[in-house]
Amino acid sequence: MLRRLVLLRFLPVFLASLGTFVLIIQMIDLFANIVRYLNQEVPMLAIARVQALYLPEAFIFAIPIALVFAVSYTLGSLFAENELIAVFASGVPIWRFLMPILLLGAALSIATFLLQELVAIDTHRRRDELSRRLLNITRSFSVSEVTVRTADGRWIYTADFFNDVSGQLSSVIIVERDLQGRLLRRIDATSATWIEDAWELRDAEITKVNPNGTVEQERHAVYTDPGLNQAPERFRRGDRSVDELSLAQARAYIGELRDAGRDIRAALTIYHERLAFVFTPFVVLFISAGLGGRLKNNVLIWSLGLAVASSVVYYVLGFVGGLAAAGGLLPPAIGAWSGVVLYLAFGVWAFRTART
Repeated sequence: MLRRLVLLRFLPVFLASLGTFVLIIQMIDLFANIVRYLNQEVPMLAIARVQALYLPEAFIFAIPIALVFAVSYTLGSLFAENELIAVFASGVPIWRFLMPILLLGAALSIATFLLQELVAIDTHRRRDELSRRLLNITRSFSVSEVTVRTADGRWIYTADFFNDVSGQLSSVIIVERDLQGRLLRRIDATSATWIEDAWELRDAEITKVNPNGTVEQERHAVYTDPGLNQAPERFRRGDRSVDELSLAQARAYIGELRDAGRDIRAALTIYHERLAFVFTPFVVLFISAGLGGRLKNNVLIWSLGLAVASSVVYYVLGFVGGLAAAGGLLPPAIGAWSGVVLYLAFGVWAFRTART
């Protein structure tokens, strides 16, 4: 009977608040871009398509906020109507009384993960592509000061600039090593162009180290070698975003960056943030369940304030931790998971000090 009571009081509020917060998030996103849409004279139907593709992400962001509001409002209402007194007098502690809601929070965490992996990643990519096309925004993958290393570490490429349009490297230095890391040769060239399946070097100066330790030098106006076969895609700047990849694809992409000798801190931080965000619905629900029974007066206002405040603090903690991790101040895993751990600890305290 108590399980039915709490679910019947909770579910209508949750569904109504979920729809409201989804609408608010959609409106915030729309108003953030409406001026650019109007300047480009984007048709209303095209804008509606962009917003429709944003709908899965809006649900993912709205679920935690709606859970906080719904459980805070439900418990506050029960407390204000003195119904919690009857519950506690019957010998039922707060954690048992709220167990159906906590299980629902765990189920919504799993559902959020599935929605992210199966739907939201694809719609996010399609929405970005459509939005850039409507707003005439182009992306450049050219990059300066680029370094690429092969997976086995035998070849190391450095260049002052990679031109993605022409597929050329400027001021190139290529180092070849053996499996033990000993230098075999160094190639300096003014430029390199990708031809079919290898780089063609211009004005190449080659320095070879012979097994007996002697050094030979030679020059070539045009030089190529089958071993110079690192594809141009390895030199592109940020050609893929971790947000647009599944977790399996993100792990593979981070491995490619690591093999190429490139900085993986930002990508690894986003990867861990994706994993940590899976627990967000349960974490915020856990805290609000411990705090919700403390509300008695002005339940609607305080519930809304608790929902917004706790959500803002949670996201700020995650944002600060992510910045610290991407900047090298914290390991990526610690920076991404710090908000979850702190909020779980706060939730345990809230439950231990809650009315019961």
